[in-house]
Amino acid sequence: DARPAALIKRTAAVAAEALPLQARAGQLWAAGALRRDDARFARDAAAALERLGPTFIKIGQLLSVREDVVGPVWAAELARLQATVSVGSPDAVDAIWAADFVHLKRVNATAAACASVAQVHRGTWQGRDGEVTEVACKVLRPGVRDAVAVDLCVLLRAGEALETWAPRVLGQSNVDWRLLLGGLASALWSELDFEGEGERQEKFRRNMHAVEHVTVPRVLGATRDVLVSEWVDGRALNELSDRSWQLKKSVDCIRNAYCQALYVDGYFHADCHGGNLLWTAKDELCVLDCGLMVEIGREDSLALLSLSLALAARDWARVVSAAASLGFLPETLDAATRSEAERVAKSIIGPYLDSGGGAKAINAYQASTLFGDVAQASTGLPTSLPPSMVLLGRAVLQLEGLALRADPDFKIVDDILPVAARLAQQRSDTSSLLRELLYGVAGDGNSIDGSKLRSLLKTAQQT
Repeated sequence: DARPAALIKRTAAVAAEALPLQARAGQLWAAGALRRDDARFARDAAAALERLGPTFIKIGQLLSVREDVVGPVWAAELARLQATVSVGSPDAVDAIWAADFVHLKRVNATAAACASVAQVHRGTWQGRDGEVTEVACKVLRPGVRDAVAVDLCVLLRAGEALETWAPRVLGQSNVDWRLLLGGLASALWSELDFEGEGERQEKFRRNMHAVEHVTVPRVLGATRDVLVSEWVDGRALNELSDRSWQLKKSVDCIRNAYCQALYVDGYFHADCHGGNLLWTAKDELCVLDCGLMVEIGREDSLALLSLSLALAARDWARVVSAAASLGFLPETLDAATRSEAERVAKSIIGPYLDSGGGAKAINAYQASTLFGDVAQASTGLPTSLPPSMVLLGRAVLQLEGLALRADPDFKIVDDILPVAARLAQQRSDTSSLLRELLYGVAGDGNSIDGSKLRSLLKTAQQT
């Protein structure tokens, strides 16, 4: 077994990048000059991750959405990390044929798309009825699984050093760095199982049948290393012109898809960047790459719906209750802590909602900065950030980025309100949500809270 030798070699390579950064951090710390907003240090650390390759780049990208932990400067630098591969591995075609799909008749030798972990080849599939279908063969690049396994071992062993140095560089927090790294490593490892991805893709495809003009490619075959799906022609959203009608229509489709996924199915796509979304010749949105899907369950789905409606109504007591249900806060809060949580929500989130979050407002009210402001203002509260909500935050930022390209005045909470309200009326277990928002739980059922009604109407008029 060559893995012990590979582990020693890789540990040395990681140490060669990490030790100079650690020494520099030590010097700055001793001089009292180590700051969380040191953009140059953050940039150099991100560059080191990029040199270390796909595993570390992916971990950096996942960490970029934890602005509550790393701060806005580090989050911005980590978000810029890219793993680009321009040439596919020729051995990958042999891996496709080795999967022994009896209905696969042709595979192009040249890759149609390449990434650091996998590459895609176009091919032809002939079904039992003789029907021929163009397919996309996604194959794990040779050697990637072993390389990632070694990298994750090195990374998890670095947990002790991170527990020591991360608070000094990024500031004190209640983050368990070993637990956080373990969760990120688990998410990354699951993306290397294409058989599991095929199952997730089929489940998501079935769920999206409920959403008009949204499609997911049908899976035709899968093994651990190869996934064969229908080929879909289209243009990636990151290739569409800003403010084009196709991009605007795509944003509508994404909103409807996410509302269905979050408020009804409890199962959402956590990596909907512009490269994973196609606008097809049929004027439909096609969602690709179901490697990173998140199941949140019915209770969290209900809590998210309640949170969205409470935000639209500016009902801060219900916002805090929903946040507690989702795990952001303890379920039981004393009166003083609950009051402080409501104050933070009103003072930080309220102006964001009132200005809308669109580009016409100042940049401070975009969702990316909002998350950081909430985290900073909540330092005195017993907050936590569940892993599923980390990935949801990432998806929200991706959605807002696409939407602001289509419409600089896009307002995310305002935009989802009509869909959220409709779904609340359709779900049997949420039919009382809107009524409770307007009348109150203890009300007589006849007296509407005028301030909440005005907030809801104001939000609805802005959409």
